Amino acid sequence: RQIPRGHEKCLETRQLARRLGVDVEFQATISSVNVYNAGAMAHQAIEQEVAPIFRQATVIDRLDNRESMADVALAPAERSFFADFLRSGGLNAITRNPARRLFYRDLSHRLISGAPRQAPCYFQREGVLLSAQGDLFHCSISSEPIGNVRGRSAYDLYFSEQAEKIRHRVLTSLCGSCVHDQAGAWSPLALMAE
Repeated sequence: RQIPRGHEKCLETRQLARRLGVDVEFQATISSVNVYNAGAMAHQAIEQEVAPIFRQATVIDRLDNRESMADVALAPAERSFFADFLRSGGLNAITRNPARRLFYRDLSHRLISGAPRQAPCYFQREGVLLSAQGDLFHCSISSEPIGNVRGRSAYDLYFSEQAEKIRHRVLTSLCGSCVHDQAGAWSPLALMAE
């Protein structure tokens, strides 16, 4: 992001990884800047023989992107376009992972209706994020650190009373409106139906 020739450098890195036998995913964060190019990105992923993964840009305070998100948040027509893209037969045909297709369906519904998130997320009960600075968070978009592992063990931090209070705040204030593509275990019935 915001790196000169960033797109070309990514493609060059993909070619190098392929020569070295390293598996690579094509992940695209969709915002107002690129939403109408989502189909072209999917096509490019197919040409590169990688599975594409699409996510919606969202505010992540620890990344200090709240101000920039105001400029690139999806407008109603863009949300509608992205929702249609997520449900498109073309994207579903190249998305082999049934859990990812279920997530796309859930996000598409939320983009149009504003309904709360139904997609499961491991971070609600089992996940943790460790920042480069040593801060421990309950999830990718949480702005409230549990603590810092440089001063206390990750185990003690994660299972502390304070961490449980933070988890409760995350569950009640963030999870229902979260558009991040962190996923969890869908029920076996939902996966089999998909």
